[in-house]
Amino acid sequence: MNLGRYIYQKLLIIFKLDLRSLALFRICLALFIMASFLSRFHLIADYYSDGGSLPRSELINVISSEYWSLNLITGSVFGQQILFIIGIFAAALLLMGYRTQLATIICWVMLLSLHNRNPSLVASSDDILRIVTFWVMFLPVGAYYSCDRALNTSNKTFPEKFISGGTIGFILQMFSIWLFYFHDADSLAILLVILLTFIPSFVWNFLFHKSYSKEISGLVINYDRDCGFCKKVVYLLRTFLILPGVIIREAQANPSIYADLEKYNSWVIEDYQ
Repeated sequence: MNLGRYIYQKLLIIFKLDLRSLALFRICLALFIMASFLSRFHLIADYYSDGGSLPRSELINVISSEYWSLNLITGSVFGQQILFIIGIFAAALLLMGYRTQLATIICWVMLLSLHNRNPSLVASSDDILRIVTFWVMFLPVGAYYSCDRALNTSNKTFPEKFISGGTIGFILQMFSIWLFYFHDADSLAILLVILLTFIPSFVWNFLFHKSYSKEISGLVINYDRDCGFCKKVVYLLRTFLILPGVIIREAQANPSIYADLEKYNSWVIEDYQ
């Protein structure tokens, strides 16, 4: 094996991330973002409105012109509450993995706007959270355990691991933060969430085989082909109940099963027996 090939294979090992680990990381990151907005919600009147300690007219004089913030479009308490709610809602979409990339972009924009509105309230953990959210925009964090995955009914198979320029940049950025950034308690908490992205594939495979059984592996859900809502719900259930081996079929494909579906007005579940 030549040196170039050897280095390439080693880089694949280092910079490939398991998509299931990225999904778990997405969930924890979304919770951190929600907590960041919720923990400040009661401070809106005192610190984020024109009636508080830092009105917009004074903020413009103390920050660089390169800084921007959506929170500067209004100085009212109600207007700020709306912006906070948008941030919380975007984090909830990220948590569920619905329109994941768009939700991540909105989360980053709202975090940046929040932090630039009152820099005196920004801690090192906020800087890390903002940086991490930026890099997540370039990672497939919605490939597993997400609404995006559940509602994607194509036959395309997803790999366990993924490597791209995004994963390489993310890993290098996180490594530099871990080495050089100031570590207070909150920063360490976010960094430990970050470590979830490096859970290796064999851990997920081990948990899958330990939790799986012939009862689960033999399940087949037959739904009404004419009910588009039913189809979406079935796929959502399979994803969020973590039942990837469950087979989903149209009841109309089997006359006997379809007769049962019409008789009982219900999906038909087949077990391993």
